[in-house]
Amino acid sequence: MIVRRCSSKGAFEVIPEKSNCIDFVRIKKNFKVSFEIRALVIIEHDKYNITCYKNGKIMIRNCNSIEEAEKVAEELYR
Repeated sequence: MIVRRCSSKGAFEVIPEKSNCIDFVRIKKNFKVSFEIRALVIIEHDKYNITCYKNGKIMIRNCNSIEEAEKVAEELYR
């Protein structure tokens, strides 16, 4: 996966190496959903505000490091 700081949004962007669809059903069962539409789900997890896109991309706000973002992404991709 590619993890980089998104300068325009003040967050970390995580892009899977393969086109990876995130299982929205599992995400909705295991995390607090604050917003949902067909193409994305926004969840609250610990201190993070996370946008999960159907194509597998994730935007993680309130994250301080690449290592922290990788750990959060791995939990979501499981």
